[in-house]
Amino acid sequence: YGLSTAVGLANGIISLILIVSANKLSKKYMGTGIW
Repeated sequence: YGLSTAVGLANGIISLILIVSANKLSKKYMGTGIW
């Protein structure tokens, strides 16, 4: 694995965590989620 691969993978994981977190927060506060 190269550095660029590791950075790309980390960015993908962080993006996924942010999307899931935002979905949970919107469900909690608005009663509706992205899914």
